[in-house]
Amino acid sequence: MITYSLQADIEEGKYLLLNNGNTYSISDVLYEILHNYKNSETLEDISARLISKYNELAYTTEFVRNALIIVFEQLRKNKAESNLEDFLHAKIVLIKEDALSTFYRRISVLFLPYFYYTFILLSVGLTFYFFINNDLVSFESIDKAFLAYLDVRDLILSYIIFTGIIFIHELGHAASTTYFGLKPREIGFGLYFIFPVFYTNVSAIWQLKTSQRNVVNLGGIYFQLLINSILILLFIRSNTAGLLFNLILANSISMMFSLIPFFRYDGYWILSDSLGITNLTFKARDMAFRFFKKPSSIFSIRSSKDTYITLYWLGSILFWVYIYYSVIRYIVFTSRIIYNNFHSKFWLLDSKDLLEFLVKTLSLFVASFFLARHGINVIKYIKSICKSNHQ
Repeated sequence: MITYSLQADIEEGKYLLLNNGNTYSISDVLYEILHNYKNSETLEDISARLISKYNELAYTTEFVRNALIIVFEQLRKNKAESNLEDFLHAKIVLIKEDALSTFYRRISVLFLPYFYYTFILLSVGLTFYFFINNDLVSFESIDKAFLAYLDVRDLILSYIIFTGIIFIHELGHAASTTYFGLKPREIGFGLYFIFPVFYTNVSAIWQLKTSQRNVVNLGGIYFQLLINSILILLFIRSNTAGLLFNLILANSISMMFSLIPFFRYDGYWILSDSLGITNLTFKARDMAFRFFKKPSSIFSIRSSKDTYITLYWLGSILFWVYIYYSVIRYIVFTSRIIYNNFHSKFWLLDSKDLLEFLVKTLSLFVASFFLARHGINVIKYIKSICKSNHQ
């Protein structure tokens, strides 16, 4: 049962929906629908009331029914996602709602269609040019190039500047939300799984069309692409490696990971909104759960949405198998290097080799912790399936 409350400030023209500790801005029409539905009016009566009040024949019973379905599906989604063990937690608000509203409005002009599509095409083209021109066509070549230009000063500066770039990514989400006439809520900091991340609360965008929601979903990557273009042009002009080179690498890899739909980053929301499937992760888990209980259930798929969900969880399994394989391979390979350096008295290495040793040691720790933490979640999930099968 979905419970909610409503608040209205008619003079200010503000209508709010409150549910499970979350607050959502809604339109006056949706407020009317939810208010009357909460008072146990029939869909037909609500429709008649809307048509009479707004003199709009489009507010049919079907319109009211669809509006309620969308709202309650979104609230169920938010409730489920708030319980995810591996989702965002330990959140800290950095910028409160309305604190940068004027700034958001000013930079939202970048989302005008002729700016948006032109800049995306140019930025993607420049990024491909950078990687191809510098022979960065494999993970091995990227890793080798990064280590070749590793320097303590550049490493520290890269980390600080890249943190700023990721924050600008969030400004992209906020500005795109503003462009469509909605208010972004807070920008904050939290932990996604074991990794520190920034986030922007753009829960209001569920009111938008799919194409508009995807512009918001891509807003952060769009801003990162613009930054990449500036960095690449500076790199070409200076024709030097080091700081700029590693910033471009880090920014590009960050965008690539953001687009992977099996992490709950931008790519996930793009896929979820494009398919029109809210709560995609949980629905995929439920379908996988049913399959493991009864493998023949995969042949009973009828709707296109069930097909997409099945393909998603199958793709998710293949993806995580590949991730496990890659991480284990990396841990073994890196452990050998660290072991050899340790026995070669790493403290006698020159500064560059010592820095590489320290970076590899830190990355080995992060990879090992990631594998262990994710492995625990997988074991819990398998146990829940086995427990259900015995019931």
